[in-house]
Amino acid sequence: MKFELINELVVVEIEGRQYLVDTGAPLSFSLGKDLLLKLKNKEYLLKRIPLVDTFKKALDHILPEVQIDAVIGTDILVETNLSINFLAREIYFDLVDFPYDIETMTLPLEYKLNHFFVKLLSDYGYLNLIVDSGSTMWYIKSKYLNLNDPDGEYEDYSPEIGKINGNYYEFYDGVHRECISVGELPKAYEFFTDGIMPLYKFSLPGHCQFNFQTGEFTITRRFL
Repeated sequence: MKFELINELVVVEIEGRQYLVDTGAPLSFSLGKDLLLKLKNKEYLLKRIPLVDTFKKALDHILPEVQIDAVIGTDILVETNLSINFLAREIYFDLVDFPYDIETMTLPLEYKLNHFFVKLLSDYGYLNLIVDSGSTMWYIKSKYLNLNDPDGEYEDYSPEIGKINGNYYEFYDGVHRECISVGELPKAYEFFTDGIMPLYKFSLPGHCQFNFQTGEFTITRRFL
């Protein structure tokens, strides 16, 4: 199935409706009226939830010209084995033949607290990170940040967060050591995660696959 990559977010059309595939959303929901999603011979009733207006405000900022009808979150995605090919702009709600090569890496994958977590090695040991296809920035707990540019600012897409201080963080993914610009993890997340990994930025871009049978997140990163 083809998808559009719009401002680093995955948007797929299913039966004439536009869906945001968001691995960081703990719940699937409609942004308008209740609707029925048919996926892999199953039907899911997506309802409007109380936080929709806040979410729509954020979406209007990053996707001003796209009318998103609903969000497919982890409660549905965990019932599939999600595969995304960012190079070909193809998405499969199932396992596919994976293009293993020298750049391929596999990380432990866990579904808990309605989020997808992977473990990534850093100078502080393994970090437990949320894999979020709905995020366009990295976020790390403040205690792990190295503030190299106190005057720098990066604008986040969420109006509720606004601008954040420029921070730099170094990590090692098993193949490459690199320095990334990150934001400070919002306090509400600090009790259950070390940070948020933006899926598209981490793939740079490449192929990724969530296998919930084996508990593995496999990714082939492309350094272009």
